[in-house]
Amino acid sequence: MKKFIFFILFISAFVSSASASVTMLKTRVVYLSDTKSETLKLKNNDNTPYIMQIWTDIDNPNSTPADADGPFIVQPTVFRIEPNTGRDANLIYTGGSLPQDKESLFYLNLVQIPPRDAASSENELSFLIRHRIKIFYRPASLSSGADDIGKHISFSGITSSGIEVKNNSPYFLSLNSVKVFGQAGEKIELIPTMIPPFASKKLPLKDEKTINSKQDKVIFSFTNDLGGNVEYTYKYN
Repeated sequence: MKKFIFFILFISAFVSSASASVTMLKTRVVYLSDTKSETLKLKNNDNTPYIMQIWTDIDNPNSTPADADGPFIVQPTVFRIEPNTGRDANLIYTGGSLPQDKESLFYLNLVQIPPRDAASSENELSFLIRHRIKIFYRPASLSSGADDIGKHISFSGITSSGIEVKNNSPYFLSLNSVKVFGQAGEKIELIPTMIPPFASKKLPLKDEKTINSKQDKVIFSFTNDLGGNVEYTYKYN
C-alpha cells in the first residue's frame, strides 16, 4: 500500500527538471483581464497517482509556495491526480495595478510529488519534478491583435556582435529561430530569446559565419497563443 508525503518546497535543490508524467495541455497561459478564471487542464500519463502543488511567481525560478508572489491564486493549490486521468485547476487573478497598454509576464509552477512505499525508509530522499510555464496577463483591449505580432517586428543590420530585434507590439515575442540571408544565399543563424513589449534586444550569433553580399531578409519564427510555431519574413529595404 502506498502513502503520500506532503512536501512544502523550501529547498529547491530537491526539485528535478526531469520529464514529468503529469503534463498540462497548454504550454503557456494567456490570461485575459476580463475573465474570471482560466482553467488549467492536467493529465496524468502514468500508472501511478501523484500529488500536484501549484503556485505563481513574478520572476523567481527558485520560488516556493511559501514566498509565491504572483498576483494569482490556484484552486485547488494542492491535489491528488489519479493514474491515467485528467484533472482541472482554476487560475484566478487576485487584482493589482498592471499596465493596460501591454502584456505582463508571470510564471506558473507545477510540482509533481511522487508516492512513497509505506515500507520505505523515512530518510529516503524523494525527488520532485517541477515545471515552469509562462502566464501572459493580457488587457482586454489587446484581445484581438496577437495574431499579427510578426508584422510589428523589425531587425537592424547584422554585425560581428549579432543583430538587434525591435518588438514594436504590446505582446511578448517568444522567438524560436532567427536566420539572416544575404542576396547571394549566405545564411547566418542567431540565438533566439524572448523580447518584452515595446523593447529591443541584441541577439548574438550562433557561430562566426559572415554575410559578404548585401543583407536581403530575415526569416524568424515565434510561439503563438496556442503554442504553435509561426514563421514570418522580414525584408530589408
